[in-house]
Amino acid sequence: MHKKRSSIEVIISILEACNKGDIKKTRIMFITYLNPRSFYRYIEILKSKGFISLNTDETYELTPKGYDYLNKAKEYLEIKRKLQILKKELDFNSQN
Repeated sequence: MHKKRSSIEVIISILEACNKGDIKKTRIMFITYLNPRSFYRYIEILKSKGFISLNTDETYELTPKGYDYLNKAKEYLEIKRKLQILKKELDFNSQN
C-alpha cells in the first residue's frame, strides 16, 4: 500500500513535470499519477498563483516564480525529512 502524498508533494511533482519544458495535461497527469479531478484542482491553484502558465498550444510551462517555489518546497521537504530522523533518534520510547 502506498503512502498518501501531501499537497506539497503533489505540487512539487506537477512543477517538476512542467519544468521539463512545454508539456500537455495528459502527460502531466500520467507523470504525477493524478486523476483528472485532482489534476484540474491543483492546476488551477498553480496557475492562479503564477507558478505555471498555459501556452496557446495547450502546453504548460513553469514560470520563474514557480521555479523559485519548487526549489523552496524541495528544501522544505528535505529539512522536514531530516527533522523526522532527528526526532526518531531523540525519542525515548524507541531507545533501549
